[in-house]
Amino acid sequence: METRGRSRKNNRSRDMLLALKGKVTNLEESMSSVKETLKTKKLTKSNDVLEASIVTLKEETKVVIEKLEELEGELALYRAAVGKGKLTLVPKQHKMDILKSKEFNGTRFARDVEDFLWGWKSTFVW
Repeated sequence: METRGRSRKNNRSRDMLLALKGKVTNLEESMSSVKETLKTKKLTKSNDVLEASIVTLKEETKVVIEKLEELEGELALYRAAVGKGKLTLVPKQHKMDILKSKEFNGTRFARDVEDFLWGWKSTFVW
């Protein structure tokens, strides 16, 4: 009878072990599905953040494009104004008062040359 008792204990132990292995397998499968669900939720959150960033970037791009179009319009106006000569930047011609000597009639007197040079010196005072 002891042999039978042992075999019953062994059978019960085996049955319990098989049942426990089945539960462990079920638990492992459940854990893997939970992990996948968590990964999916994390990916969904990341995806939402990326989509929000994309929307923000699109809005900023629209603003930049509008500003660029505005500047292109201004540039066209400026080009038209410059083309008509309204905004040309030409320096004004200043009249220069240059000392001129008397007409040369063949001979020069030292006094005339000295007066001419003195006039130049007084013009450019150091």
